[in-house]
Amino acid sequence: MAEYLFVYGTLLKGEFANYLLKNCILTEYTSIPGTLFDTGYGFPAASTEINGTSVIWGELYRLPVDKITLLKTLDSYEDTSNGIFKRISITINGTESFIYVLKEPEIFNQNLIITSGSWLTFSRKIKENPLSFITNFEKSHKFYYRHLSEEKTLLLRGDSGIILSAPHATNHIRLNKYKIFERYTAALSALMHSLTCSTAVYTNSVSISDPNYYDNCDYKTRLGIMCKDTPHNFLLDIHGTGEEREFDIYPGIGRDKEFLLGQTNILDDFYNTAEKYGISCGSLDKFPASKQQTVTKYAATQLGIPSMQIEINKRYRLPDKDPERFLILIEFLRDFLEMIKKRNE
Repeated sequence: MAEYLFVYGTLLKGEFANYLLKNCILTEYTSIPGTLFDTGYGFPAASTEINGTSVIWGELYRLPVDKITLLKTLDSYEDTSNGIFKRISITINGTESFIYVLKEPEIFNQNLIITSGSWLTFSRKIKENPLSFITNFEKSHKFYYRHLSEEKTLLLRGDSGIILSAPHATNHIRLNKYKIFERYTAALSALMHSLTCSTAVYTNSVSISDPNYYDNCDYKTRLGIMCKDTPHNFLLDIHGTGEEREFDIYPGIGRDKEFLLGQTNILDDFYNTAEKYGISCGSLDKFPASKQQTVTKYAATQLGIPSMQIEINKRYRLPDKDPERFLILIEFLRDFLEMIKKRNE
């Protein structure tokens, strides 16, 4: 029997039904050959029949020991007895995995195909209610704050030419000391993936080697391999700082703006967008991202990508207590990233 489950719709991290997978372990975000359809009812449907080169993007979960009970629950949720879905097993990256697919793919025509193959970048519900997505995502991600696993880095691939990085989304070890996770940084990167089709990278397990302090780590290895395969125009490394800080966001681009690789217009866009939303920006000297082997320094000096680190004040990262301020942060980030995307088109 398969030990894994591939999901691509309402069971994804951030979606409302992901809680059903609370006893599973998320190991990878990947793609499989197949076709993704928009049912028009707020959830997608998939066919693994290979037609051309289309793919389906989704998450691969390792099933718990008591997988029989879980599969019965999922069969009921997907209504495999009376509905349009059936559960089958396929091979994904060498492992046997369950997936829920259409019993009769021909019931959907070509006009309903989601050409990107990604529900996260297609879903209108996420765009209309980003707070719901981000709070659901963080509820699921709490398990991984202190989780020890070989699967340390998650990549949600986008096509905007922009990378959103969250290297402190889980606990990390620096100078032999545990450093605490930075809440909502992974959720922000995943949400921006959905809203702007940017690539999101975040830690999904405790980092034995802090990605924002050392170069020898799984996080930067994965980042480097990805950037060799696909060129990128900008990297934004997302971090969180405490409420005691005076300003809302602190940008970090090196001591002499060197991590922007001459594209200082990016900093102008950042300041102009922040002013538009009433967000105050701290000094470039406070968190310059140049003291240690930061992700920003690595991306700029070793991958040749203009990069910026941002430290977001906790008062902007409390969607449960101050949802209006969090929505402002979301709109600010989306506008800023869209400006960069348009400059590179």
